[in-house]
Amino acid sequence: DCVSYSFSAYRGRGPFSCASEEGDTSLSPARPTYWPSQTDAVDGILDEISLLLTSGRLGASNREIIKPLVQAELSTGDVAKAIRVAQELIIGSPEFHATNIARKQGSVRQLTGYETAP
Repeated sequence: DCVSYSFSAYRGRGPFSCASEEGDTSLSPARPTYWPSQTDAVDGILDEISLLLTSGRLGASNREIIKPLVQAELSTGDVAKAIRVAQELIIGSPEFHATNIARKQGSVRQLTGYETAP
């Protein structure tokens, strides 16, 4: 399915066309050509993608969350999907969305303005 259900009505037409299979980029105007230099081990993939997307700021705790998910795809032999999973998960990390080093405090943040905790 299309990533966004609001675009599903446009499948096969116009600028919002979506491929029917995950990883199919045939309908995309962009041509993704990036391929890490090391694809035989998860650490090599994560090192390089982390460097490119977070300037090497991907923290150890987030890396440990991402690593087994990428390893699961890599162990099936689908290297391209493992790379996409690594990219998507790193893009979802706090380190991608900030220019500073993300530090986990280990304490509960005090929230104000709520009657009950969200």
